[in-house]
Amino acid sequence: MSGFYPLQYALTKVENDVMHGKLLNESMRFFDNFPKKMTSLIKVAEEVNRRDAIFENLDEQYSKELDYKTEIFGKLIEPFVIVFISVVVGLLLLLCIYQ
Repeated sequence: MSGFYPLQYALTKVENDVMHGKLLNESMRFFDNFPKKMTSLIKVAEEVNRRDAIFENLDEQYSKELDYKTEIFGKLIEPFVIVFISVVVGLLLLLCIYQ
């Protein structure tokens, strides 16, 4: 799914480790691509056999975090876009006036 090579490599290694009987959290722990919080939650989920609930929780958390960051980024970049479009329109008007 991802074209980001370090993540692809990590996921391939994790998949290979899990297929050979290693726990998911043990395999993920060796890669910096996965947050420590995530690996800790997965460890707890594996210990209490509630992986589905933990993964739903992680999905919800990361979706909310992504929405928040996207909203903040949009609010930060909006003034720059307005200024850029204003400059382009102003230059076009100046070109039209002086021709």
